[in-house]
Order: sequence, then C-alpha cells, then structure tokens
Amino acid sequence: SLFKRYMDDSIIITTSEEEAKIIFEKLNCQNRAISFEIELPNQGTLSLLDFQLKIDDGVSFSFFKKNAKKDLFVNYNSAIPAVSKILCIRNEARRISERGTLQEDKEKNIDNFMTVLSKNGYPGPVIRQAMRPKKKRKRRPKADKEYFVYLKLPFISDRFFYQIQWIF
Repeated sequence: SLFKRYMDDSIIITTSEEEAKIIFEKLNCQNRAISFEIELPNQGTLSLLDFQLKIDDGVSFSFFKKNAKKDLFVNYNSAIPAVSKILCIRNEARRISERGTLQEDKEKNIDNFMTVLSKNGYPGPVIRQAMRPKKKRKRRPKADKEYFVYLKLPFISDRFFYQIQWIF
C-alpha cells in the first residue's frame, strides 16, 4: 500500500508478512548483482534512516537516532563562525521536528538535543537563541550581475567576520 525510496533505502508497507516476503523474493530475482535485505517490523515499529515508523491503529512517525550515534555536535569552542553553529542547531532542530507526527515525541527529542548541545559546551542562552523561530526578513533585490565582484576571505575569527559584515 506504500512504497518510498531514499538513495539505497526503500520502505514498502504491505498488508501481511507473507506479501512482504513475496515482494522481497521478486526484487531479489531482478538482477544477480543487486541483493536486497528485508527487515520486518519489530513489535509494530520499523526504523529507517532517521525516523521510526509505528504501525498500530494508523501510521505514525517519530525521530530515530541509532544507538551507535554518539552525543556529538560541533563544539561551542571550535573555530567555526558563531552564525554557522547557530544554523547547524536550527537545521538539526528542524530535522528532528519534521520527522515526528506526535507532539510529545518532538518535545522529548528536542529536549534530548538540547542536552547534547549542553554536553558540547553550549551555554543555555545560546541554545535558546538558536531554537527561537527565525524572523523572516525582507529580501533585497539582487544586484545586477554585470557589477558583481567576488571577494574570498579566510575565516579568522567571529570578531573579524562581524567587522567585515558591518562594513558591507
């Protein structure tokens, strides 16, 4: 009843385990160089990529982190621009939120992520700032490409970055 594919991972939801095994056998007969593996739901759940699928009265999704994944994130004291760290946090928080359908699950996973950030040296105010929804700004019209000049500068420090940004 459902087929989705992402890169080399596929998910097929069928009406029975027997039907899943028939499809699996047909897929493995298509080409000798390609070998599929089958993973059947364990107690109604199936993990794929970074989400977990739960099948009971309906289908629900939640964020999933493999046990092997360590609580690592870009360290707060690393030599990466602060704005890049903030964007990494926002992207990861958005990814966690988008993988879930249950609000309580989203909140639990966001809390876990905030704990990971704390373990990686992020102060509470920085975490809260990064987690705030981004305000939409009005976009400036694009510059005429005839007058466009490219200037490449190495990252030296946040202070230097903000001084250059202020000039522009």
